[in-house]
Amino acid sequence: MKSLFHTVTAAAVLLLSGHAWGEGVNLNSASVEELDKGLRGVGRGRAMAIVEYRDQHGPFTTIEEITKVRGIGRATLEINRERLRVQDDEGEPAEGVADAPHD
Repeated sequence: MKSLFHTVTAAAVLLLSGHAWGEGVNLNSASVEELDKGLRGVGRGRAMAIVEYRDQHGPFTTIEEITKVRGIGRATLEINRERLRVQDDEGEPAEGVADAPHD
């Protein structure tokens, strides 16, 4: 019975987290709530800092640029690297990142 429980639980977790892991979190359009829930090690305060940075400096052009946000370091970037995206309003890679789908 444990095996079935673990299988069902794992499937539920994958379904509920599909947006953050499958499609990724777009730094250029994600809300505070999406950043908070979709990224590891990023709580509400850091999510707000990401949005504030974006509002002040314009769209992110690389995922590495997130380290310029107060409170976000290389470790946070690395644990979220596969989840992060930088896309424009049409869902295309941001200018300067056409050849790198995650950067």
